Amino acid sequence: MSGARRPDDSGPQAPEDAAGARRGLYGGATVVLSSLVALLGVAMVVIALAGGGGPLARGVLVGLLFVLAGGGRAWMAWRGASLATPKEEDDRG
Repeated sequence: MSGARRPDDSGPQAPEDAAGARRGLYGGATVVLSSLVALLGVAMVVIALAGGGGPLARGVLVGLLFVLAGGGRAWMAWRGASLATPKEEDDRG
């Protein structure tokens, strides 16, 4: 393809590029805060078990939910997935 030209990348940033930069900061903050939530859950489990609670104690169960929620959200943000983005539709052409 000798006549084909590549798009010019030296122009001003498109609005999508600016949104991508904001998403990068948001994504980083989401990973950090979600990881803190997971660590809080681990601390809740440790405190509940150290206080004499069994495996079905309220602190253990709630702590495990914190670990699952925080760890899952951190993993999704780190992977780049989003709960708010719809999946791409199939091309039916």
